[in-house]
Amino acid sequence: MTFHDNGATMAIDRRVQRTRQALYDAVVRLILVQPYDDICVHDIAAEAGVGRSTFYAHFGSKDELVACSLERLRPVLQGGRAAQLEQPRIESCQGTLALLRHMHGHRALLTALEGTAGHPIVLAAIREELARFLGVFARPGLHRGMPRKLILDFITGTFMSVATWWLTERPEISAEEVDAMFHRLVGGGIPDGFFVEDARRFAA
Repeated sequence: MTFHDNGATMAIDRRVQRTRQALYDAVVRLILVQPYDDICVHDIAAEAGVGRSTFYAHFGSKDELVACSLERLRPVLQGGRAAQLEQPRIESCQGTLALLRHMHGHRALLTALEGTAGHPIVLAAIREELARFLGVFARPGLHRGMPRKLILDFITGTFMSVATWWLTERPEISAEEVDAMFHRLVGGGIPDGFFVEDARRFAA
């Protein structure tokens, strides 16, 4: 007979999460003070206060760590969607306004990554997290003859184009204005009823 100590398992899970969080925070701190391409695993592990073996127990490389760190966007998106459902007057599609605000708040980090190998990794991870999140609420099958994945690719691709333009060209514009621009661009391209709980309100 095998006994499972749920308390011990939970303790291990919390320890894993703390270690990952420490590594996420460490690489962010380093990116803000030195070029991404010059940062090595040893630097990240030392900054996080862990050994190289601990680092490799969680991630295979620096790039994998950075990509996985974007999992921290999940509560941002969830909170943004919850707020939008409670206040439908906000012109936001399933949490995009919250994501824009978050990206603007971390503009220094994104700016520091520009021109480095880390920049496309971060942008791709942001897009992947948004697609994963929207995919939870998207209905399966075809919509107006268009595949589900194609629609999600269209939404996320447009969002990333708008967000990167905003942060690099016009960061003084408010997140609300940029979100409205995003909705004007995609408003005619997302079929009605694509989302299970369609609480979207597109800007006029």
